[in-house]
Amino acid sequence: MTPRPTLAPFIQTLIEMLQSRSPCLHWHEDGKSFDILDVEAFSTSVLPRFFRHSKFTSFQRQLNYFSFRKQSRRQSSVCTYAHESLSLREHAQALQIVRKTVKERSCKAKLPDEAKAKGVLAYTEASMAYSKAWLKPPPPKLADMAMDMTPLAFAYSSEADVGAIEARMPLLDDEMTSWLLTQFEDQI
Repeated sequence: MTPRPTLAPFIQTLIEMLQSRSPCLHWHEDGKSFDILDVEAFSTSVLPRFFRHSKFTSFQRQLNYFSFRKQSRRQSSVCTYAHESLSLREHAQALQIVRKTVKERSCKAKLPDEAKAKGVLAYTEASMAYSKAWLKPPPPKLADMAMDMTPLAFAYSSEADVGAIEARMPLLDDEMTSWLLTQFEDQI
């Protein structure tokens, strides 16, 4: 004797919930979908009676697991859900509604042991490099360094030298140029 097919518990509860004639939930005119008229009222009054929670997002996730999709627009206050191809109102079709199973990764997507080992090795090498960077002594502070603060001489042997130096130097802004001119006024 073959076992008689039964409804998934979520589908059974969903049908009972739709038959409860709640004011915030009803069948759509097409008979294949249902409307949730007020999500907040549905979450606080209907969900706790039929499920062990009052989270609308959890209810939506369950609907998605059983291939129900939201039909209405996001801006609409009414949420309409329907199964991709089957109807809850027809018992034979409701029996065919099953929860999606998690697909295993394809052989291509599975990582062989060698690839896993390479990943671990790369992680280990990165960790070692990071720890070595922390073990290096810190660079000396600017105040501790002996610096020669004598100004450089601006003596040019020819006009060609001036052009070559100007080509290598970045442009000075007006403030820096005026400061330089005040520093060397007596030499110009």
